[in-house]
Amino acid sequence: MNSKPIGVFDSGIGGLATVRELKRLMPNENIIYLGDTARAPYGCHSKELVSAHALQGLEFLQKQDVKLLVSSSGTVSTVLSDSAIKKLAVPYISILLPCAQEACAMSVHGIIGIIGATAAVRSSTFGKAIRNIRTDARIIGKACPLFLTFAENGIVQPDNHLLRLAIKQYLEPLLLEGIDTLILGSPHYSLLFGAISEVLDYSITLVDCASVTARYVQSYLLQNNEQNEGEVKPTVWQVTDAPQDFIDVSKLYYGEEIQQNVKKVKL
Repeated sequence: MNSKPIGVFDSGIGGLATVRELKRLMPNENIIYLGDTARAPYGCHSKELVSAHALQGLEFLQKQDVKLLVSSSGTVSTVLSDSAIKKLAVPYISILLPCAQEACAMSVHGIIGIIGATAAVRSSTFGKAIRNIRTDARIIGKACPLFLTFAENGIVQPDNHLLRLAIKQYLEPLLLEGIDTLILGSPHYSLLFGAISEVLDYSITLVDCASVTARYVQSYLLQNNEQNEGEVKPTVWQVTDAPQDFIDVSKLYYGEEIQQNVKKVKL
């Protein structure tokens, strides 16, 4: 058993969806969250800059005596280099392997779509992770930058005309390629799960990175006997800028408004 907290890192606010799923599955686990809101979004930056920023954030969490580091950012998960990961002194889980495993298990024909930020889709990391599990897989990626704007502004209703148009425009090329499974490669897209499902007429299996990563973390803790059976403490929320903005959108991503103080920190 291990009463130390789980450290969750995100480039901004999207990781709130991952924390929501972690707390839903494991209410007894303590969590420390860090959102690098001062430098978000990461998706438009170079691989080198994203990797440097992410390592800063993860090391910051590591110093807070966490038992596990979780990256909920699709961009960080696909871009962070192996050499950077090796610098971490505690176990590290990103959305990469959980999503790859889920997609490979769910896909009937092995034609898998991936949507996310530009940097995440541009990287070949997701494709490699999938082909390591399923060598016959065909992967089609698509950057969907407008989805972030819709999610952050609470435009997530399936009947919203503009959102439906964007979904159709972004996903039509993937549908023409014959995908049967689609990885939602950003926790922001968890908010669009219902709208995407409806527009696609529930014909494609969706892999929600927030929920599958939370299940993977739960399995990891159980297998390694690392669950918390001690005191359950309030979640620690930390951002690098605009804590009030973070609170204002918390209900949208987290399901309820954050009542605790949100700390502004410097990396």
